[in-house]
Amino acid sequence: MADIRLRHLLHHTSGLADVTAPSRRVPASNADVFERLQRRRQPALDSPGRRCCYNNTGYVLLAEVVSRVFQRPIGPLAWERIFRPLAMTRTWLSAVAPIPTTEPSPPGTLGDGGLWTTVADLIGYLNALNCDLLDPAVVHRVETPGWLDDGTPLDYAWGVRVTASPAGRRISHGGSWAGWLAKTVRLPERQIAVAVLSIGGQESAISELGTDLADHLAQCQ
Repeated sequence: MADIRLRHLLHHTSGLADVTAPSRRVPASNADVFERLQRRRQPALDSPGRRCCYNNTGYVLLAEVVSRVFQRPIGPLAWERIFRPLAMTRTWLSAVAPIPTTEPSPPGTLGDGGLWTTVADLIGYLNALNCDLLDPAVVHRVETPGWLDDGTPLDYAWGVRVTASPAGRRISHGGSWAGWLAKTVRLPERQIAVAVLSIGGQESAISELGTDLADHLAQCQ
């Protein structure tokens, strides 16, 4: 594990075992993820940088890195640095639901999830990225795809997938957990942002809906 770098975690090329997978029992906290890694005789299944394999464990570790660098919990830090400046008043980064819900509860981890938000707040965030309301240099870095250690390029940047479309770059991310579904799509060259949130439905349908809406808006311009 000593050879794993932050970029490996960011681009899902760490080679670590995904100890957050539902088949391994839902992790109760970030500390639970650390304990699972420590209990494994071989926490790494492959050499870092060799191949890309989506792995939420890496993003839990990244959240802990951020908390330790700033010496603050990542939830309040996200509120101070992102949510409050962008007036995202109904958005929280929290391991537990900030409001009562009868729907299935997600894992108690942060980094791979834990974002509680609304479509309006999410669109505000995406539009802020399109309009350079956040540091453009940071946004550029976040949206730059990674690579394998042999130089093979990836289409995955920092938590988002970057692909080509007739309207320019398509920057997207999708997520799901026990019926909670989400898809965001940006076409920054066209100033287009789409967010789709759903409870229930099919993951593929929600993903296609987000992409199709963005492409349709681009065609209408």
